[in-house]
Amino acid sequence: MSGVVEDAERKREWEDYRDFLRQLVDCDDIQDKSVEGITKLVIDKGLEALSSKQEFVFKKGVEEKFPQPRCEQCEDLIPWAEAYEHIHSPGKCASCQHSYDRFMEEK
Repeated sequence: MSGVVEDAERKREWEDYRDFLRQLVDCDDIQDKSVEGITKLVIDKGLEALSSKQEFVFKKGVEEKFPQPRCEQCEDLIPWAEAYEHIHSPGKCASCQHSYDRFMEEK
């Protein structure tokens, strides 16, 4: 049973990552047209569709420029579903932000 859950989790995370990549493309965050084309290929066909040269370009042009962000307070990874917003407005993860907001309300 846990294999099914793990597969579902991996699929959801991949979908969230693809959505993140779509946002990068749609909002013109990727300035290089060749990197953008390779990113579109990843969105459509997955990482396994890339040649070794394309993989290198994708790693340099996307993965290194737009790594999965971390919370500035607890340093946990920000989920891909929230990553695009976070790279444009870095800060706390949802949990740390909630704790901070509660703390500020109590003051």
